[in-house]
Amino acid sequence: MHYSKRLASYTKLRSGKIILVFQDGSTSTCDILVGADGVRSVVRRNLLEKEAVKAIEKGNTEASRLLAACAPVWHGTEIYRGLIPIEKIQADINAGLLKVPANSIQFVGKNANAMLYPIANGTMVNIAASYVTSVELTEWLSAFDGWEPQVHAWLRHIEKPTKWAVHTVRPLPTFVSEGVALVGDADHAMVPHQGSGGGQAIEDAYFLGSLLSHPSTTKETLTRVLSIYDQCRRRFSTDVANRSFINGQYYTFASDQFDYIGCTVEEKATRLKEVGEAITTNWEWVWFTTIDESLGVAMDELAAGNGM
Repeated sequence: MHYSKRLASYTKLRSGKIILVFQDGSTSTCDILVGADGVRSVVRRNLLEKEAVKAIEKGNTEASRLLAACAPVWHGTEIYRGLIPIEKIQADINAGLLKVPANSIQFVGKNANAMLYPIANGTMVNIAASYVTSVELTEWLSAFDGWEPQVHAWLRHIEKPTKWAVHTVRPLPTFVSEGVALVGDADHAMVPHQGSGGGQAIEDAYFLGSLLSHPSTTKETLTRVLSIYDQCRRRFSTDVANRSFINGQYYTFASDQFDYIGCTVEEKATRLKEVGEAITTNWEWVWFTTIDESLGVAMDELAAGNGM
């Protein structure tokens, strides 16, 4: 275990070993490199740059797409987050102005949304509110003018919110290359509108670890093992990332051309019901799928000695 190291680059040797070069000039070698270094992944940049060189040598046009995915991109959203101790809002709770939810509550509106949920055994409330532009704190608060009183009652209790610029990673053509594999935000950093980024990272690690610990996995079969990981996890996590994006569109009515101001109450109720049903449908993968399904297929492929 080596601490206080930041990777600068890596090189695949003819022997099959991978040499790692760190920013302090030190080096190390490994048989397989797993890049779990986040949205600004150095491993991803190196992997894609090497793939781009191969593409140029082959004379195809894939190089520009590969290089464009090296760096993360700003999604166009900023999120203000804060924690509220329950005792701070007890007076509002007693007065009936606020009610701490048992799970989570999502407030939606044009170009903005806010979500809150209890944490720390119900002793605190976590709140996150996003706005689709770059604004100062006062502008962000004013962006919720006209929203229901409960939203303002929550927001006014946040003393020191933190501001997060939401960055994502463009869809990648591969998560693996020559003994190198990407996991988590390094390969599929996504918007937070399904709360699934961290969960997908854990699934990546579990999936890859299960394949690597399989009895048939050896240094000679690593290429096939990583190919199976890539085919299974890239398809699934890319779909989750897309669903998270779609949820954000629903929450902020970003692609909704319906006239919520000029419509009747009945028309608005009908439209909101449709949006609610679409959001529910977009969440169904969480309730009706498990990683065990795809992992079982991958393990069978690995045991059979087949690629995917």
